[in-house]
Amino acid sequence: MRMAWRCARVGLTRKGPLHTVTLRALDMAGQPGVATVFTLFGEHSESDQIGWIPGEAQVQVEEGPYLLGGLFQHGTPQHEQRTLVTDPELMVTRDMTVVLDPRKGTPVRIETPKPTEQRAVISFYEHRIFGNGRQVDHGTMEFSTVEQVNVTPTPPVREGEFEFASRWQLVAPMVDAKVSNVSGPLDINLLRQSPAPDGRRKLPLVWAGDGTPAELSRAGVRGAAALVAGSPDRTDESQMVADATAAGAAMVLIVRPAEWSAWTDWAPDGDRLPIPSMVVAYDGGSG
Repeated sequence: MRMAWRCARVGLTRKGPLHTVTLRALDMAGQPGVATVFTLFGEHSESDQIGWIPGEAQVQVEEGPYLLGGLFQHGTPQHEQRTLVTDPELMVTRDMTVVLDPRKGTPVRIETPKPTEQRAVISFYEHRIFGNGRQVDHGTMEFSTVEQVNVTPTPPVREGEFEFASRWQLVAPMVDAKVSNVSGPLDINLLRQSPAPDGRRKLPLVWAGDGTPAELSRAGVRGAAALVAGSPDRTDESQMVADATAAGAAMVLIVRPAEWSAWTDWAPDGDRLPIPSMVVAYDGGSG
């Protein structure tokens, strides 16, 4: 009688002690808030966590150091901001509670010798090498509707490496406008199919209400820059431009509703609108 024996190889990974981490998010008023995404990266990928924090969230992770990141959205539709709350060396040695407070963020400032504006994509990154050699590179990308990026300051890590970096695409402003009796920067952007302005022009600025043909006629916008108010009920901006053109306006500026961004994506090719056409942020155009 013959007996055959088969051997199986079994591999095991020994984990360290597990602990519960309670993450609490605050808003800009110090009340319970929302982190749209959080990440926890550690020395071992098996304990990595990603999710969101609707006020509070709990995760269970292996004991050790972690790169913690929490992303917050705040500001207004006209002036969106993002704040990254980060701790590159969160030491988890017990059950613990961590408060993510975006009010501690400081602005990332890019200084240029001449005025510029952000176009296309903003991105920011965290680079971390842990003491055991594991490398983590994690980034976020935002459209130019975001005007400001903030990040919480951090002390130097005791083991490994940590670096925060951001990438901006800055160009000369497409529109350089000055309005009598109005101070401070104005958020004015060309509509996607607007013709590019040709040099500087001095035009009277005429308020024409909601920009209907009747209001444009009453305001007398011929040869002027017509300032009109957009609304959620009237979203066809190309029609508003057509109405202003028919009334003889040389230029049109559309004040977008308070809940809308004034961001646009101007394109240099394709069909053009008949006159230079721009949008203005609500807080600038309604002053």
